[in-house]
Amino acid sequence: MLKIRTHVFSAFLKSKIVLLNDSCNTTISFSGIEAIDTRAFKDFCGRLGSKAAALTKFIADRAKESKTPCVLIGASALIVRGIIRRETYDVDFNIAPRRSLELQNTIKPRLDQSKREAVLVDGKTPQLKALQTSFRIFKSFEGKSVEENMKADISENRCALLSSAYSDVDGVMVATLPLVVVFKICAITRPNRPPLKQVTDISDLVDVLNYLVAHGETVADELQELFAHEVPPFSWRVFWEQLDPSTSVILEDQLHRVGIAKTRD
Repeated sequence: MLKIRTHVFSAFLKSKIVLLNDSCNTTISFSGIEAIDTRAFKDFCGRLGSKAAALTKFIADRAKESKTPCVLIGASALIVRGIIRRETYDVDFNIAPRRSLELQNTIKPRLDQSKREAVLVDGKTPQLKALQTSFRIFKSFEGKSVEENMKADISENRCALLSSAYSDVDGVMVATLPLVVVFKICAITRPNRPPLKQVTDISDLVDVLNYLVAHGETVADELQELFAHEVPPFSWRVFWEQLDPSTSVILEDQLHRVGIAKTRD
């Protein structure tokens, strides 16, 4: 597993970690990007880009048709909430447990195979496919070649059933920032991650923590319970091994300030 211990990256993180008290203004700058509260920001299409926004709306609409709790997660959620500005090449969703087949069956009739649109599920037999808790969708866009089809990764996760895990943004259930904190921490501990992805996740975590601390927001207990459901099991020891010790001290203080009291195994 990659260990982020270079002096350059440590200095980069320290430059991003801003310890602010609760009396901050309602907007602050993160790496030169103004973070805007979604209560006052409803046009997520302008941030995600036309393709990602269209695919997000497509999945959200199919989820509503099938009555499947569905939450936009990952970098796309941070883009929608104004925490980061980045081009996204796919979108990620969590859905309620045991809802994969229902959602797939709602999506499939809407796809055009001649445009290489498809639902892809691992498994060599229908029986094995039915046991899977994740799948992928490839969708085309009007006026675009099939080479520009975009992917949506959809996985079952109990977070889709937790009220503190999401809020509505223009008809799409988008992950709350406290949920993103939990997911980013878990992602950083997973083995065999690409180095660039690891660096990006740590950077995103710092940006989200800065925002939560500045606005006096905390991570609800029901979200922290998601650590116990990680596979393979989540380990704080592994998490801290990814960071420079001096950076860890500051980051741990940030975690405590957003209500994550247990930061060691």
